[in-house]
Amino acid sequence: MVHSTSDWCLDPVADAPKDHQRLDGFSLSSWALTPVLDTEQPASKDSETLEPQILPDRLDNAATTAPSPYQLPISPTVAMQSPFEPKPDTEIWRSVQHFFETMHVIFPVLTYTDLLSRFVLEPQWSVAPDFRTLLFAVRMVTAAGEHRMTSNNAENLKKFIEQVERSRLCYDFAECPTLDEVIISLFLFTSYNVLEKHNRAFLYLDEALSLMETVQPVGAEEEARRMHIEQVLYNTEAASFAIYAGKGRRRRAKKPMVNLEHSSIKPLRIETSEQSEQVALHLLDRLTEIHVAEDTEALRIISTASETDMKTLFGAAFEMHRYCRIQAADVAVSRQWQLSSKLVSGFRQRTGVEELRQSTIEGLGNAALAWICLLKEGEPRIVGLGKLSGLAKNIVALSGGRCPSYQVAGLVSAIIREDHERQFAPELADVVLPMVSTIPSTLYPVIDGPMEGGPDNEPTLHSYLCSPQQSSCVAMPLSTYTCADEDFDNSGVEDLNWLVDLT
Repeated sequence: MVHSTSDWCLDPVADAPKDHQRLDGFSLSSWALTPVLDTEQPASKDSETLEPQILPDRLDNAATTAPSPYQLPISPTVAMQSPFEPKPDTEIWRSVQHFFETMHVIFPVLTYTDLLSRFVLEPQWSVAPDFRTLLFAVRMVTAAGEHRMTSNNAENLKKFIEQVERSRLCYDFAECPTLDEVIISLFLFTSYNVLEKHNRAFLYLDEALSLMETVQPVGAEEEARRMHIEQVLYNTEAASFAIYAGKGRRRRAKKPMVNLEHSSIKPLRIETSEQSEQVALHLLDRLTEIHVAEDTEALRIISTASETDMKTLFGAAFEMHRYCRIQAADVAVSRQWQLSSKLVSGFRQRTGVEELRQSTIEGLGNAALAWICLLKEGEPRIVGLGKLSGLAKNIVALSGGRCPSYQVAGLVSAIIREDHERQFAPELADVVLPMVSTIPSTLYPVIDGPMEGGPDNEPTLHSYLCSPQQSSCVAMPLSTYTCADEDFDNSGVEDLNWLVDLT
């Protein structure tokens, strides 16, 4: 039998912390997570079926970097044992820890110490509907990040979404909303967006924005947190609107207050003891500056102001937390994407504008590729394939339709390799085809017979980089790339597959 979340609680094995006592990272040593078992329905191994998978490679170069500040003992050894001798409930707290080790850099809207305090002071979290729903939402958005990166475990993510939505029905969250409710709606938006259910996702984004309008923060800490959530909402809407929104949708998020001419953000210095909280908030400010900028001049000011900052991040990328590197790449790619989009818009609206030098146009792709090359498999999906696709098409447009550069080829290759759903790759056929004519004929692909183990009538593609006797790639069926249930013209498909191999 699977135990419901209401069957679990945090059992004190010592006195709870007093009001005057400071709550630090070791306060959990006096508490143990234990299930409240139904004596008529014993637990079984099925109770672990919904435990989320932990992402591999949480910290790069873990052997040489400092341990995560969030890796506290989940189930400390205690003298007292429950009379039932149950297995400690570590699942929900492990999810919280996993969030702060991964998705928190992207969504710096919660603080670890705050959740830890509430977890200790509200041991019966499963019967506190608002706190329970927040914890479920944290687990849900962490699973959404995993699904975005790997395209796996969609069913688990759907179960977590349903759990959050059902838990939210147990209380009136909209009458007197809190910042937590805004976060829950934001996380629901993210989860549905990852599942490619964009209409439902935008429904929750609208809900988050509506709740934000009525929240009344109390105290300086709440006000600072409100500002961070406001920035995340604005950035989220800006990126999602450009990629997924329909023509009838209008922007709603309130524009955050930032000073573009004199950046108030000090250059970031990466040190061994640097907390991911500081990095997350720093990158959030940079990303907000980019999305708030209204013209190319503002974006150039931002680029100049943050040049030293981004070089520092670039140099320390291999030593940083995995998601810090991903978010830093997102900042760099977003800047180039927004700048190229505004340049294209300016050229379309005005005539007689002096054309940009080709080296300047190619520089748009170079800066993005420098970061994309640092990312591992799956990580560009977190940054956003839609941004990379938009940047590639903008570079071609700024080139006047001339043969695109190999910076574009690198962007296209990264997109095709990561686009498992084939959502963005098919749109790039017009970008790839002009490049094909520049490739020497000795490198051009040839069509072979059917692939071994495949249908007899399925032709396959080989790209010969040296000679026809030495093929450098694995055969791929030409029906790999489809759009709207229709096959592309064979020549376009060959060029797409071949370009992946060549690049």
